[in-house]
Amino acid sequence: MKRKLKNILAMLLAVMLIFSATPATASAAGRKPTPGKVTLTQISSPAYNKINIKWNRTSNATHYKIYYKKAGAGQWTSLATVSGSATSYTHTSSKSRPVTPGQKYTYTVRGYNSRYKTYGSYDSRGLTTYTKPATV
Repeated sequence: MKRKLKNILAMLLAVMLIFSATPATASAAGRKPTPGKVTLTQISSPAYNKINIKWNRTSNATHYKIYYKKAGAGQWTSLATVSGSATSYTHTSSKSRPVTPGQKYTYTVRGYNSRYKTYGSYDSRGLTTYTKPATV
């Protein structure tokens, strides 16, 4: 009788160990907060060498990463990283990140959590605008 009791206790202990180490419990404890998807709200071209983009804040983002590309191009180019409190950015033409007047550009924004080094999803289509031609 004592032998059966010991076997049952050993079996219960083994079952308890198996359930305490399940992946669901382990992954819930180690889950890192990921920023939500950024919603783009507006894009405009206020001057011939500037493009302004606006978005809504998202959860768990400590920073926002802004990307752009010439319309029709396949690859996004990293433009800037701004603080998590920012909701707009103005891209001013420069030698390294030019904006050609009369061209069509597409922009998108992605949330980033610097503490956990996680990225949120982003709008893969982005927002598109034409740049204004230079005034005569």
